[in-house]
Amino acid sequence: MSESHRETPAPPADALRRLAHLRWLALAGQAAAVAAARLLLGPGLPLGALAAVLAASAAFNACTLWRARRIAQPGAGEVLAQLAFDVLVLAALLYLTGGATNPFTMLFLVPIALSATFLPERHTWTLAALAAAAYALLLRWHVPLPGVAGHGDRAFGLHVAGMWTGFVVTAALIAWFATRLGRSLRRRERELAAAREQALRDERLLAVATLAAGTAHELATPLNTAALLAGELEEACAEHDPQAAALARELRAQLARCKATLADLSAAAGGAPLGGGRAEPADAWLRSLVRAWARRRHAPEPPLALAGPRPAPPVLADRTLEQAIGSILDNAADASPGEVEVTASWEDGERLRIEVRDRGPGLAGEARARAGREPWSGKTGGLGLGLFLAHRVLERFGGRVRLEDRPGGGLVTRLTLPLDAFAGRDRNDDADAAPAAAGR
Repeated sequence: MSESHRETPAPPADALRRLAHLRWLALAGQAAAVAAARLLLGPGLPLGALAAVLAASAAFNACTLWRARRIAQPGAGEVLAQLAFDVLVLAALLYLTGGATNPFTMLFLVPIALSATFLPERHTWTLAALAAAAYALLLRWHVPLPGVAGHGDRAFGLHVAGMWTGFVVTAALIAWFATRLGRSLRRRERELAAAREQALRDERLLAVATLAAGTAHELATPLNTAALLAGELEEACAEHDPQAAALARELRAQLARCKATLADLSAAAGGAPLGGGRAEPADAWLRSLVRAWARRRHAPEPPLALAGPRPAPPVLADRTLEQAIGSILDNAADASPGEVEVTASWEDGERLRIEVRDRGPGLAGEARARAGREPWSGKTGGLGLGLFLAHRVLERFGGRVRLEDRPGGGLVTRLTLPLDAFAGRDRNDDADAAPAAAGR
């Protein structure tokens, strides 16, 4: 592995902006220190040269802010140059105000501390060497402070007070920046933990999708064979046993339905991108979805209540999403046949909210925590994939699923989908989603 791969990652995107804000604080403090020194020490300070240094730093900082607004990610070398400039500005100010005898020399530690948090190790050592060289040069060359060249009590008292002030300023700057950095690191750790959890869920979903595709391939041959045998059985029984022939005909119809389902699964696994469906008004899409589900279940069409301004916003009639919602309807119908209700609203113009209500036994606390987060089923013989895959499909559209108890008994499954992504206007990703299977 190369040295560049072992080093600290690149500086954060807002590194220049952070440095610019800190530099404004430093400039204010430096100007205040010059004004205080003028009051305490009287005339003799090179105010013109000090003002020129501060003005140059302010102009440089204005350019830094201008550049920070125009680049997405500063390089480590650019951030190093920014911190090196701060070291040189501090060295120039110290040169004009006593050199190494100035108690504010400890401010050299601040750029080094910032470099240790922003930059690779070798850049930090480079900056530390620059600060050490500047400090060493100030030991020999500097402009003495007027009025403190002697060794009187007043001079010593001013020096001690200056050391205390320099320590407080340095400690405050480092503590302020370290706490902000700590918050940023903790936030990044939470984001990484969430990303790892999402990756694990996606890996499990991919495993289910791969297994489904393999199973579809393996089932194709026996289904074709069974369909041929059912056809021959129907022909053989057509004259002598009409009842058996009708049963064979129904068997052929069910086998054809299984083959059609496998064909849909193969088409989905073949790479139809998410967001590749047709756009339809939300109300028409929901009505056709509920109607198709009722036909598939050979069940009465559940009542559908729609709320929102007309015309309804367009949504993406994606096959995987329709299967996910159909799976949730299956769960509700299995829990309470004939007592399923569906409501939908888009009143705020930003989200489509769908609720599926049933009068089943509901879910206990542990079951509710597991349902949707892992394959789990409360039904005898259920695979537990329906709600799990429904969660994953809706997450790919930026939506979410919530399970709540229904007053009077039963369960309410709330689906929330952002209309911007759901309408397909801002979705370009091609993540495939496995079809949702039945089972809660």
